[in-house]
Amino acid sequence: MKTPKASNRPSLLTFAFMLVLIYSIAANPEYVFAQRLSDIDGNFAESEISMLFARGIVTGAGARFFPARPVTRAEFAKMLVTTLGYGDDAREIQNYSGAFSDIDGHWAAGYITEAWELGIVKGEGGRFYPDRSINRAEMVAMLLRAFNVKAGNDGEKSQQVLEKFRDRSWIPVWAAPYVAAAVEKGIVKGTPEGRFEPLRPAARAEAAKVLAAIAAKKGYIYDYFGLLTIADDKQGEINITINGSPVTFRLSPDAAAYKGEEKTDIKDLNGNKVFVIVNNKEVEFIKYIEE
Repeated sequence: MKTPKASNRPSLLTFAFMLVLIYSIAANPEYVFAQRLSDIDGNFAESEISMLFARGIVTGAGARFFPARPVTRAEFAKMLVTTLGYGDDAREIQNYSGAFSDIDGHWAAGYITEAWELGIVKGEGGRFYPDRSINRAEMVAMLLRAFNVKAGNDGEKSQQVLEKFRDRSWIPVWAAPYVAAAVEKGIVKGTPEGRFEPLRPAARAEAAKVLAAIAAKKGYIYDYFGLLTIADDKQGEINITINGSPVTFRLSPDAAAYKGEEKTDIKDLNGNKVFVIVNNKEVEFIKYIEE
């Protein structure tokens, strides 16, 4: 069985020990950080969706993400496999469908098979049901398996953690250790009314939020972390100085900048340490997270 590839990207857990990079960014008032997905503005998971979009983990259809739409089992399998760095492997085995009897010819057959090889997904009677909506309990289980987050075997402890949820009796027995571990580690939360809603279909925005949070902590998202400063001399460019050696990146016209969960102007991040995603030498995403 395969194991997730180790990431050498900056981790949120280790950024305090990382090399400080110096960013010089053009202060061009007309250089706007555009939102490439038209239907996520103001969404509770906006920054996480933008982050995963910049990383190439999620995509939209006609510039729309459809954040409220339930995420399917196939879609979530693809998101996890891509995050872990096995996207190319999945595409190579697209025509192999031996893992499950109902994925032959499915657009995500390779991703599902790869997820199965990684031990992330399981079937039911030899079938995967790729187009079925994934519920919150299933989502949590797949997420923890993907990132090797240990789910305890102590049933009594799991019940103690889940005691606060009014609908705890609806959490499947097999999923209880996963849900308890995720709640205890702060990966997922319940509703303000005190419910976990384990059998409710998970929305695409929900899936993006929990995936982005744990993936960033594990070091699978960002390319660089460092101190951002603004200059006037190079419009639309970012200079990164590492140990005295400057590297210049273009600033993507579609780049997104966030201060915490709020979209912001790049100038508002001046003087702060930020996390950065770069694609093809263009900065696509910048985020400041308060220490």
